[in-house]
Amino acid sequence: MATTGKNDPCHCGSGLIYEECCYNEDVLHVGAVGKEGSAQDVQSKLENRAFNSLEEARAAVQRVAEASNRRPLDEFCGLSPEDMFHFLHHPFNSPDFVSFNLEVHQFPEAPFFRLFSFLIKAAAKEKLKATVKGMLPVKLV
Repeated sequence: MATTGKNDPCHCGSGLIYEECCYNEDVLHVGAVGKEGSAQDVQSKLENRAFNSLEEARAAVQRVAEASNRRPLDEFCGLSPEDMFHFLHHPFNSPDFVSFNLEVHQFPEAPFFRLFSFLIKAAAKEKLKATVKGMLPVKLV
């Protein structure tokens, strides 16, 4: 769905502005996507609790959200959302997720490794400078 402003005509074609028509339904859908949605998860974990202040309620919601972000997910190959964030945004500071054996001197026989080995050796011989478009030098290719 294209981005619709609150005061734009509603995308459903009713003739009403978006805020007065489908806005609430769309927002509720985003907040509770499926049975395992974050909003439903928080609601189910906190529904029978009484809070003495707004700060106490916010702290409880924060604890539930943090626990959810630390829970491993199948769609992230067993990593949690927090782990995936660190892996994507700080890959070199996430050594627990990927490791490389730096003691390998002989690459396995696969086209990728032969090309990678060639590139590493060429880089070691001479300083490689990418073209303006970021390509390898024609001489090397």
